[in-house]
Amino acid sequence: MGSAQEAPQYYQIKTLVHLPSPEHDDLYLVEAPELSGCCAWGSTLDEARENLKSVVEAFLAIYREQGIPIPLTPIASEAAPLVVHA
Repeated sequence: MGSAQEAPQYYQIKTLVHLPSPEHDDLYLVEAPELSGCCAWGSTLDEARENLKSVVEAFLAIYREQGIPIPLTPIASEAAPLVVHA
C-alpha cells in the first residue's frame, strides 16, 4: 500500500517592496519579513515577486527538513496576491 499524499499547504506572504534605485542597480527588491533574510530581486516588480515565490518555497523546504516551525499562517487556497505552496 502507498502512503497518502499530503495536500499542498498554501501560505499568504506579506511583502516589503523596495523601489529601484541606483544603489540597488535599478532593480526591485522584495522581502518576506516573516522569513528572516528571505528576499529576491527583479528588473520589474512582477519578476521580483515571482523570484520571491521560488525563494520562499526553498526557505519552507529547509524549515521542514530541519523541523523548524513555519512562522506563517496557512490559508485555504491560492487566491491571495502572493501565495506559495509547499
